[in-house]
Amino acid sequence: MLTAVGIAAYWLYKFDQLWLAYGCLELYSITGLASPGHYFHGSWAQFSLKMHLLIQADGLAGLAILGFTTWSALVAKEWQRKPHASSTQTDPKSS
Repeated sequence: MLTAVGIAAYWLYKFDQLWLAYGCLELYSITGLASPGHYFHGSWAQFSLKMHLLIQADGLAGLAILGFTTWSALVAKEWQRKPHASSTQTDPKSS
């Protein structure tokens, strides 16, 4: 299910549906940020090294996705940019 949200976010972003993409990316990132919550349900000793690495990697990936989404929306303001040149129609007389 979460993979579908991530794929939908990519597709929406690619086709300049940025606010919908941001929403999907934020949802996707929150699930990664919640991954360290595993430690609330057991001691560190109950997890293998591989599990620790995967939990931490998932948390960092969630942080990176949230950071990108925030940067894209608030700093780069990609939602204000003009459409891609390939998506605009060209005037045949200008060629």
